[in-house]
Amino acid sequence: MKARFKAMVAAGALVAVPAGEAQAAWRRAESAHFVVYSEGGEGALRAYVDELEVFDGLLRREFGVRSDEAGSGKLTIYLVDSLGDLRRVWPNVARSVTGFYSAGTDDIYAMASTGREAVHTIQHEYMHHFMLQHRPYPYPAWLVEGVAEYWATTEIARDAVTVGKFERNRALGLANLPWLPLDVVLGRRPEELRDTQAQGMYYAQAWLLTHYLARDPKRRPQLLAYMTAVGEKGADPVKAMEAATGMSVRALEDQLRRYFTGRIVSERYAVTGQRKTASMTVSVMPPSADELLLESQALKGTLSAAEGAAMLAKVRAAAARHGADRLARLALARAELAYGDRAAGDAALEAYLKTNLDDAEALTVLAESKLDAAEKDGARRNALHNEARRLLNRAYKSEPRRYQTIYALARARSNAPDYPTDADLETLAVAHELAPQVAAIRLQTAQVALRRNDRALAVRLLTPLVNGPHGGAEVERARALLAQARAQASAMTSPGRSVAPRRP
Repeated sequence: MKARFKAMVAAGALVAVPAGEAQAAWRRAESAHFVVYSEGGEGALRAYVDELEVFDGLLRREFGVRSDEAGSGKLTIYLVDSLGDLRRVWPNVARSVTGFYSAGTDDIYAMASTGREAVHTIQHEYMHHFMLQHRPYPYPAWLVEGVAEYWATTEIARDAVTVGKFERNRALGLANLPWLPLDVVLGRRPEELRDTQAQGMYYAQAWLLTHYLARDPKRRPQLLAYMTAVGEKGADPVKAMEAATGMSVRALEDQLRRYFTGRIVSERYAVTGQRKTASMTVSVMPPSADELLLESQALKGTLSAAEGAAMLAKVRAAAARHGADRLARLALARAELAYGDRAAGDAALEAYLKTNLDDAEALTVLAESKLDAAEKDGARRNALHNEARRLLNRAYKSEPRRYQTIYALARARSNAPDYPTDADLETLAVAHELAPQVAAIRLQTAQVALRRNDRALAVRLLTPLVNGPHGGAEVERARALLAQARAQASAMTSPGRSVAPRRP
């Protein structure tokens, strides 16, 4: 439940929050595709969310995605003032990091420090989020980051939108630092490189190669041929690039150097007439947000024992100051469940739900506590699973498109003698459909698909993960399951059926 993926960005560009606006209470802005929390003034927040909606609209037009194709719903973004605020959520985050994106079974959100880097950071991370939602594919690792960097430099003004610009820090690196051998960029992940300078050059060269191949209509077919060879046929990424471009990697690197020192062309889309400002609502958060909004996000991740103990003490003290406030009560319950007294956490949620019967988040958190307890109490396992299902059914009726609830419903069925059934697979498929960014849900759904002999579904779920640029256990697990699916398929004379997701 606590696993989450973080993608980090440590360099950026573009606008700052106007300094003249007073730093007041936390505000919450909600638009068609975003929920944004900020400590800045309302004017700056509205302008920021308006630009986010323009950016989303640009991506939807470029990639042919309908405006109402929402999937997991609105991405939540937290704009904070400093590294210290980032560390309230991620205590050991590096000083160079200006923001991150987290996609886990408990929440999907992004955070960024305000300033020049904030826009670049969020646009980079939103590109990852958008592609996993709407255009999943086993893209090579360098292309995942290159595309995100390419779109992250989008500049939005009242009269025009400009795409494909230089990002200053990347350009300075390309001009002044040693380049990585191109076969390293093509064949490795950024985390595999030795130091932050090498990782920075990886991103810069990935951006440049993406720009070189994607901007020229004559070279786009080469990029598509390369993607097909690597993503669908499993070709060696270096040999596939040489075959697609008709050049050795050394010759291609020479071309890229000439391309960089020539005239890099961006694309400017003029806005005809007066651009309509995005519709949104802005509200002021309660005083508890100052102490507990970011801490609530930290509690959705994994903290060390020492960090957890410190967080528990901090949340207990803050919650005591805010009485019946919802944010305070839920934060306290999460803190007790994760790092304190489970019985106290359960009791806090049960007391809250007596007067807030339909709070889907609270119902789901309490249900997950029952499921966690069941793993340690074999004698009460079935009873606890039954309690969890009753709570989750209430939560589902209240918010039927909340992926956390639907995923927990699938987990609550795991003790049944006939698990997994086709209905269990369909429940997981719905959770995945709503939150395709969450690798843990993809992997669980694929694993159950294999148990139900639906190899075709398992392969579709796993292939977008296997080239993940950040590697880690989830990528290795995806590769192992994909190999299992393909081995089983090769031993069969007919393909597996495909499950059409339905409501659980």
